[in-house]
Amino acid sequence: MITIFNRKELYSGFSMVECSRIGRILKSNNIPYTIKDCDLNPIRPGFCRLTAPMLQTKPIIEYSLYVNKQDYEEARFLLMCEEGSV
Repeated sequence: MITIFNRKELYSGFSMVECSRIGRILKSNNIPYTIKDCDLNPIRPGFCRLTAPMLQTKPIIEYSLYVNKQDYEEARFLLMCEEGSV
C-alpha cells in the first residue's frame, strides 16, 4: 500500500496522456502506483459560471504519479528504457 510516508513522486505534469502512458508501463511491470489530480483553478465560493461566462477558464489539472520509495529506481529505469535513453 502506498501512503504519504512511503511514496516518491515519479511524474508531475499537465498531460493526462503522459500520466496514463507511465501508468501502463508500471502496471505491465507489476509496480504499484497512485495518481493524484489537482484542479489548479477551482470555482471559488460565490462564483457562478452562468452569471459571468466571460470569466470562464479552461480547467488546469495537474497530475502527480507516485510509486513506493523502494520501487522508485526501477520505475525510473523502466521509463528511461521506454523513452530510449538507455
